[in-house]
Amino acid sequence: MSDSNFIDALQWTSEAKEKLQNIPFFVRAQARARLEQLAREANQEIVTPDLVEQVRLEFGQENILEVVTMTVAKNLAD
Repeated sequence: MSDSNFIDALQWTSEAKEKLQNIPFFVRAQARARLEQLAREANQEIVTPDLVEQVRLEFGQENILEVVTMTVAKNLAD
């Protein structure tokens, strides 16, 4: 993911950006939004690799199916 995708967002460490790339592409945008939400709630200015790992676990196998289902349903409704 290029740095231009991180403009107007929180700062990200290079390690956190690399970890984000390991999240499946079809939930990456949702994971990124969740990461930034959690960082803001914790009053963090920088997204860290630990936070990425926390969200990766949150978007575990069982949750991926739920996210995909919601995304498909939303796209069909639009």
